Amino acid sequence: MADRLARNASDPSVDGELVAWHEAGQAGILVSGAERTRVGGSHPALGGGRLAVVNAGGGIDVTSTTGDGFARSVPAPGADSIAVSA
Repeated sequence: MADRLARNASDPSVDGELVAWHEAGQAGILVSGAERTRVGGSHPALGGGRLAVVNAGGGIDVTSTTGDGFARSVPAPGADSIAVSA
């Protein structure tokens, strides 16, 4: 039987053991094991050891989920959906 992770969530994303989703009007959620963390933006996407979110300033922030120090921001006015990979 499957476990329910979230209610009122959309745009789920998975990379390995990480899971993320969007909650309307709030920052996204990142789940690692039993730990849930609000991320620094909305519409989180996972892929290739990266997490991407739409920030409040109209850009996309991409950070590493593997601890390698990778971090980039790109302008994306009006973005409301994203994907990411290595």
